[in-house]
Order: sequence, then structure tokens, then C-alpha cells
Amino acid sequence: MAAKNISILLSAWLYVVAALRILSVVVGITNAAIFQDRLFSKAQGQVSPLYGRTFSTWTFTTCVLCVLTARNPDPHAPIFTATLFSFVSALAHFSTELLWFETMTLGNALSPLVVASISIVWMSTILAITPVGEAMEKGE
Repeated sequence: MAAKNISILLSAWLYVVAALRILSVVVGITNAAIFQDRLFSKAQGQVSPLYGRTFSTWTFTTCVLCVLTARNPDPHAPIFTATLFSFVSALAHFSTELLWFETMTLGNALSPLVVASISIVWMSTILAITPVGEAMEKGE
């Protein structure tokens, strides 16, 4: 029963993350200047409409990964691993932008860093506790 509850909660979390990412896709396509002000405030001149569209394309891809994993949260399915590594990639991207390239403030980076970190820990834990060959069933 506990595994089903964890699976349901993970699916709900991934749907919420996907919905938030869709908002970022729309913003990136329609108004990249918002990224200048609210995300990369220390490097506004580097954020162009092309960057907004590129960011949107990547974000849409990760949104699809979240939805597919939420629909079937089997931790040993390849899509689960791909989704997990999309969060690792996001954490690496925003961490380097904050700490190495210094294009973001901590306040700007906090939200994506928190979402990626929670997702990585949660998904890695599920992966670690689910024996190979045993899928986590969604609640029935």
C-alpha cells in the first residue's frame, strides 16, 4: 500500500512540475524579456528571443518526460531514468549559472534548484527501494 501511495504522490508532483514547465514554455516563446528580469537578472543582455525559444524547446521536452513518467511511474522503465536525468541536467544548469557564470541571483535560482533537488532525491529514493522486476503500481 505504501508503494502505491508513493507512486500516486510522485505522479501528482510530476504533473504539477509539468504544468509549471508549460508556463515557462509559453513565457519563453512569447516574452523572453521575463527571463531577463526574473531568471537571469545579472546577465540580461545575454537573454535574447532566440534563447527564450531554445529554453522553451528544452523545457517542453522535459515537460513531456514528466507527463510520461507520471502516467507510468515504473522506476525501472527507461523513461523514469530519462526524467530523473532531466532534473539532474536542470540542477547542473542552474547551479553553474548561479555559481560559475554568475548570471543569476540566489533568489532567481532558488525555485528551479528546489524543484530539481526534490525531484532528484524523491526519484532516486524510489529507484533505490524498488527491487528490479517490481513495478510500483498506481492506486486502483
